[in-house]
Amino acid sequence: MTIVFHLDDLKLSHVDANVVTNEIQKLQLRFGKLADFKVSKEQVHEYLGMALDFTVLEKCKVIMKEYVNEILGSASKELLRGRSQAHTPAENDLCKVNDTEKQLSR
Repeated sequence: MTIVFHLDDLKLSHVDANVVTNEIQKLQLRFGKLADFKVSKEQVHEYLGMALDFTVLEKCKVIMKEYVNEILGSASKELLRGRSQAHTPAENDLCKVNDTEKQLSR
């Protein structure tokens, strides 16, 4: 069995679907009172902004059109005006300090 964690998101997979079902039941018994579970056993489903497509046997196609569109939509206008490369992947305001916020204690 493969279990992938990302914060509170999990992806379980196994060659035997019954093994996955049993593990989901165990997780729901243990943690179901804390949060709702969204379970998808479809051949195409969403996980962390990706569409995972298992329609072809022994293959997984990862589709991220919405995420790519979001990145392109928020791209710096400077880059879109023809600048060929960025000096950093960060936004221009990464190190901008907000002086009106309360400072953290030591």
